[in-house]
Amino acid sequence: MEFDHFRLDQWFGLDAGFHYSDDDSGGGIGQTTEMFVGARKTFTIASVIHPYLAAGVAYIWATNGVSGATIGLPPQLIVAEQDSSFGFYGRGGVYVTIADHINIGLDIRALTGTDVDVFGADADYVQGAVTVGWGF
Repeated sequence: MEFDHFRLDQWFGLDAGFHYSDDDSGGGIGQTTEMFVGARKTFTIASVIHPYLAAGVAYIWATNGVSGATIGLPPQLIVAEQDSSFGFYGRGGVYVTIADHINIGLDIRALTGTDVDVFGADADYVQGAVTVGWGF
């Protein structure tokens, strides 16, 4: 879930949101929760095309674990490690407004500078996404 606010007469707008992911396939358990806030510059081309750039600070919580059965323990036991960290994100993309309020677009986002260590994996990432949103 993401939120942005901008006005054409302002230099920068607000970029904020909450991301959550969960995976329990293959006997492993992975979960991340991220909250972020930053500045965003949205441009307008031909009144319906909106490229944007954003950057800010994020806080991420991560859990990584395995079912006990995977490591020779009773299956109802979960062996897990948790950590959290601040980091920095940058993102950019473009969306098109159709039917006055519906926005469809592409987004690329990177999180870096985290100091999360759960079973030897950090929380830095780069992701691409197709976005659908409501503008008002």
